[in-house]
Amino acid sequence: MTHYLRKTVSELVTGDIVLHPLYRTDGLMFFARYKQLTTSVLQHIRQHYPGKFPVLVAERADALEAFLSGEEYAAQDFLRELQDVVSKQQHHFTIPLRMDAFLDERVEAASVPQRINEVHTPPAQNHVQLKPELPLFTTPLWNSFEQILDSLRLQQRASTLKTLLHETMQTDPHLLIMLDKMRGYHDVLYIHALNTTCLSALIGLTLEISDEGLMNLALATLFADIGFLEMPRKEFCHYLDHRSDKEHVVRQHVKDSIRLVSESPLMRTKPILYGIRDHHEHYNGTGHPDGKRQDEISVFGRIITIAQHYDELVGGYIEETSMVAFDAQRTLWKRRGVTVDPDILSIFLYRSSFNKVGKHIHLRGHQKGTIIGFTDFIHEPLLPQIQLESGEVIDYFKLRF
Repeated sequence: MTHYLRKTVSELVTGDIVLHPLYRTDGLMFFARYKQLTTSVLQHIRQHYPGKFPVLVAERADALEAFLSGEEYAAQDFLRELQDVVSKQQHHFTIPLRMDAFLDERVEAASVPQRINEVHTPPAQNHVQLKPELPLFTTPLWNSFEQILDSLRLQQRASTLKTLLHETMQTDPHLLIMLDKMRGYHDVLYIHALNTTCLSALIGLTLEISDEGLMNLALATLFADIGFLEMPRKEFCHYLDHRSDKEHVVRQHVKDSIRLVSESPLMRTKPILYGIRDHHEHYNGTGHPDGKRQDEISVFGRIITIAQHYDELVGGYIEETSMVAFDAQRTLWKRRGVTVDPDILSIFLYRSSFNKVGKHIHLRGHQKGTIIGFTDFIHEPLLPQIQLESGEVIDYFKLRF
């Protein structure tokens, strides 16, 4: 007897428990495995995925308990079903999905049917071997850096960063302990940390930051919000829903983050500490805790701000609103010079393939299309001409007003 069902997004109901992670179309994590769907999360899922998008679920808590106690997550039948689900999901993504991004961390690679590895875990150049305590290394975006960066040299540097971060996390137990505490505290804190670390690393690579600097940037981003652990979970949830007392909360969690990361000698460097301190500062001087502006804000702080703002827009963590990646990028572009550094944002956009001719893109309403050109790429690199699957062409430059 199995304790799971295959459903489509249109069939999901509040209370269903998803048995594998859900990833956003930008390749970042949206929803962790074994989490029960609430009304608000279900609303976000339906906004981001079409009705026929397949998922595997347990319908009740007792079914999940039986699924876990019976180790069905490692059973061949379940793995084959999961394989098929991943295959069907791939049609909705523009980057490769790897099976190791969906497996329970207790599943040994050797136990996975060979056909699954062959079909859904294609050889990846310089791929870092997954460790159970490092889920960052299975995120689809993290494993697609080589497709996003615009030169072979940057691709090679991305591989070096992955190796260095992997080795560092394995050799400093305090870092793993902090990450595990974040994971147990709240999904939003944990997923936001993983997602923004991917984004900061990509931005840092396009800015030609040194290998050591990239390592420090990744660590600063991963633990920038760890200070929220000092806040009662109920208050954190209220903060997410209402963003009340923002200035007070920002000041306190930045202070607590610096104190907590300082317990690791590896984290006690000026770039890391200043990056954490400055990641809520705004380019125009209206941020917190110090009201810094422009170059007064550390480079790491300016990078983390971009990463966090984008992830919040797509993730729907704040006040129950979310956007598709394309709309979030356009919103961030409008905030250049106000909230975010316009030069860093521009360099990242110009040196990555997120918005280039030939790129497949997801739009609102689950529409998909391909960028075929730009009316004014110099001034408006996020207002492309997109040909939809239907053949219709939309010029977002003409729709900007």
